[in-house]
Amino acid sequence: SSTRVTESQVTQVPFKTSQKVAGLLVIGASASTYAFLNADVGVKRTVEFWWRVFPIYLHYRFYQLLNRDLNILGEEFTENKYNELHDLYTDRVKDMVYSMRGFYLKNCQLMVLKDDFVPPQYMKWLKDTQDNVPSDFRSNAEAKEYTKRMLLEEQGLLFEDVFSSWEDEPIGVASIGQVHRATLRRTGQVVAVKILCPGMETKFRSDIRTLKSFCQLAMPQHVSAFAEIEKQFCTEFDYTKEAENLNIIYEAIMPKWSHAVAIPKPHMELCSRHVLVMEHLDGVKLVDGIRRQYRKLAALQGKSLEDLEAERRRFIEEGKFKFKSLDENRAESVATAWWLYLNDLLLAPDSNVLRFAYNCSVLRWWYGPCEYKRTEVPVDLGHLLELLGRVHGCQIFEHGRFNGDPHPGNILLLSDGRLGLIDYGQVKTMSFQNRVKYAKLIVAHRRGDKKEIIRLHFDELGTVTRKRDTEVGYLMSCFYNDRDTEDVCGGRNIVSFVDWMEKMDPMVHLPEDFLFASRVSIMLRGMGKAFGLQLRMSQLWEPEAAAFLKAHDIDY
Repeated sequence: SSTRVTESQVTQVPFKTSQKVAGLLVIGASASTYAFLNADVGVKRTVEFWWRVFPIYLHYRFYQLLNRDLNILGEEFTENKYNELHDLYTDRVKDMVYSMRGFYLKNCQLMVLKDDFVPPQYMKWLKDTQDNVPSDFRSNAEAKEYTKRMLLEEQGLLFEDVFSSWEDEPIGVASIGQVHRATLRRTGQVVAVKILCPGMETKFRSDIRTLKSFCQLAMPQHVSAFAEIEKQFCTEFDYTKEAENLNIIYEAIMPKWSHAVAIPKPHMELCSRHVLVMEHLDGVKLVDGIRRQYRKLAALQGKSLEDLEAERRRFIEEGKFKFKSLDENRAESVATAWWLYLNDLLLAPDSNVLRFAYNCSVLRWWYGPCEYKRTEVPVDLGHLLELLGRVHGCQIFEHGRFNGDPHPGNILLLSDGRLGLIDYGQVKTMSFQNRVKYAKLIVAHRRGDKKEIIRLHFDELGTVTRKRDTEVGYLMSCFYNDRDTEDVCGGRNIVSFVDWMEKMDPMVHLPEDFLFASRVSIMLRGMGKAFGLQLRMSQLWEPEAAAFLKAHDIDY
C-alpha cells in the first residue's frame, strides 16, 4: 500500500536540487548578466519571466512530485496544499502578467474560456483580461499621434485628410493593439481603426520562445503545439495580412450567413502594417449583452445577477451543477418565454389584464391610457452557440480558411440581433486533403464509431504517441475535437485529464494542420460551459462536414 505522510513530515523532506535545476539557474544567471549588459529586450523579458515564475513552479512541482510521481502524499492533502499555493501566488502572477503583457496576457485571455482550466483564485482576475486591459500607450493623445505617424510613414496619408472625427478613448484594448472609433472624411462612414502597439512583435516572439522552454520543463506534452502557435501568431503583427484575411472571410461567409452574422468589411486602401481600417459594427460584447438581459430576468425572481452567478459557482464547486445540452436549452428557452408572457399577462402585480381593465374604464379618460408591458425575452444562448458552431464549421469545411481565435471578446451582440464576428488576426488555412480527413473524423464522432475514430486519429490525421494506446487515443480525439463530458474525462478537470493522458501515453507529434481546428472546438465548448451548456462539436459540425464530403462526391 502507498505510504502517506503528515504535513509536519512533508516540511522535513529535503529538497534536492536536480542537475536540470542547477543548469537552469546557471543559465539564468548568465542570461541575466548578458541582458542587462547588452539591453536586449527579448532576453530581459526571458530573464524576468524565469526570475518571477521559476520559484513558483518549483513550489508547485515539489507537491506534484510527492503526489503524482512518488505517490507519497494523498490526494486530499495535496489538493489542500495546492489551494494554499493558489492563495499565495495568484497576486504575484497577476502583477507579472499585467506588467509584462505581451504573449503572457494573450495566453491568459485564452485560459479563461473554461472555468475548470485554472483554479478559482486565478480565475477571479483572469476574466478581466478579456475586456479590462489597460492601454499600452501612456495617453490617448500618444495613441492618436502614433496613428498619424503610421499613416504618413506607411501610406503617405495625412490623418486630417482621412478622418473627419476621431474618438480618443479606445473602444477596445487587446494584447497587441487597440481600436478607436472614427469617421471617414470622404464618405462620412463610421469606422473602427485598429492600431498595432509599437514593439509588440519583439515581445511576443520572445515570450513564445520563453514559454516553449518552460513547457519543455513543466508541460512537455504541449511543446509540439507551440511551434504552430508561434507560426500562426506571427501573422498578427502585419495588419495588411489581417485585412486580406478579413476580406476573404467576408466574401466567403456573408453571402450565406448575412441574415445571422456580420463581419466588418475592411477598407483595403487605408490598411497598412500597423493600421487597419474597417467597417464599424454597432453592438456590445456578447458576454456584456447576455449579462444585461439576464440581470433583468434575475430581478423578476427577486435576485441579483451576482446572486445567481454565486449560486452557480457554488453548485459547480460542490459537483451539483448540471450542464444542459442544446436540446435541453431549447426546451428551457421556450418555457422561459412562456413564463414571461404569462407573468406579464396575469401574474405580475401590474399585469396586462389589470392594465386592460384600467384602459376599458372611465379612469383612462381622466388619467390617460396605460401602456401594456412586455418583458424582453433573454437571448437564446443555445441558438447563438449553435449558430457560432455552424458558421465556424462552414469556414473550416467549405472554405478551408477559419478564425483560429474565436474567444468571447471577439464576438459582439449587435443592435439588430445578429452576431458580430471580429478580429481575424489568426486565420488558419486547411488544405483540401486535410479537410476531407477532418470531415471524416467529425462524422465518425457523430456516429459514435470508436474503431473508425481511432483509425483516423492515428493513421489519417497522423497523431503519434509513444505507446499508440488506442483507448487513450480515442479519448484524446474526443477531448480535442468533440466533447469533454464525464465519459471522456472521467470526472477530472481539464488540466488533470491532460496530465493523465500524457502519463498514460506521452505525445510525440501533434499534427499541426489540425491543431487550430481542435483549438476552435475547445474554445467554442468553453464558451458553452461559461453559459452552462455542454456542447458536442460533432453535433454542430456534422451537417457542414457531411455536406462538404457530399459536394465533392466522397462517399463516407
